[in-house]
Amino acid sequence: MCPLVEVDADSDRELHHVALPYGIDGWVAIDRLVNGVAAGGLRVHRSVDAAEVRALASAMSDKWALMGIPLGGAKAGIAAPADHPHKGRLLEAFAEHLSPLLQERLITGPDMGTTFPELESVFAIAGVDPIAQLWDAAPVGPYRPPAGLTLHELGTLQVPDITGRGVGAAALAAMGSAGVDIAVATAAVQGFGAVGAAAAEEFVRHGGRVVAIADELGSLCAEALPITSLRRITDAHGRVDRAALAAGTTAALQAVRQQGPDAWWQQEVTLLIPAAVADAITPAMVPQLRCQALIEGGNIVASPSVEEALVRRGVKVVPDVIAGAGLACAFGLLGTGQAPLENLGTLTLHRIAGATHALLHTGLEPRAAVRELVAQIEAVPQDSGEVVPWLVREDY
Repeated sequence: MCPLVEVDADSDRELHHVALPYGIDGWVAIDRLVNGVAAGGLRVHRSVDAAEVRALASAMSDKWALMGIPLGGAKAGIAAPADHPHKGRLLEAFAEHLSPLLQERLITGPDMGTTFPELESVFAIAGVDPIAQLWDAAPVGPYRPPAGLTLHELGTLQVPDITGRGVGAAALAAMGSAGVDIAVATAAVQGFGAVGAAAAEEFVRHGGRVVAIADELGSLCAEALPITSLRRITDAHGRVDRAALAAGTTAALQAVRQQGPDAWWQQEVTLLIPAAVADAITPAMVPQLRCQALIEGGNIVASPSVEEALVRRGVKVVPDVIAGAGLACAFGLLGTGQAPLENLGTLTLHRIAGATHALLHTGLEPRAAVRELVAQIEAVPQDSGEVVPWLVREDY
């Protein structure tokens, strides 16, 4: 079992802790139950603790609501580096403890430091099928998910790069709300893993220029970075191969300049897109930023006070619960029958774009705007057939 540490008698909130092998701690937080179920990713990162999983579970409740998915929020985490030499054993032990929760009221998926194949192993140990679980709990639409479709197949074959593309959709919607022409728009992206790289590619595909990216080795800058070429020489941890870059034979690769770790956020750009570590935007950085909008591609990249300070400076902020909702939204739309598989990617991007437009048009600071939009969603009865207008917006 996954021992219960805390429970809120006045709500559905639960916090579970388990002692894993090698002195490692594991945590599960359930923020609320909707239709008897809560859902959120399983991460492996050295920063994981009780406070983090509780905060992320709360954010997942908002994320599901904002995307129109009738689920409660949850989050699971293992406090270990993603490259821990015994990661497989840690996940196996955690899955054994999680099994009763997974079989009864918890749905999970990949998150920071975990992969689709690793989560499939967790599902196998618990004997669960997360897509079928969601359909059984909340079949609100007419499109029954294909039998036997795994979360791995969904994320890698049916809607590849959907989280990063969703960040790109939020960025494009923010520019549309501000009346900015994509042809003159620029972006700087922190993190060049699956999310950051896909967001950059989506932005460029629509006509924008990415002028800076950052990985753990430093920043890369140019008038227009060749994003697709850089992705080809990037490893599984989001690190661009500097030797391969130096040996590049195209003019675009030869024009890339290697700079220090802070160069990405010091650029004057239309959009700043942090898509890697938590607290990427600090209070000290706020007065120095030269961007029109901040698109939060990673979890908890800025505190509420930092977001409010940016808004006071006239910077638009799209929080992570919208910008980073791609895979969760796709999974939720499919599992609840709201979208057929063939239209899933497009409908996911439309929903993220619609939420972005709605949030920016409230005129409120980001967290207050999220609360306002969640209240609008929750005011519509599940069985009424009504939908708030921005959930069916068909452009970005």
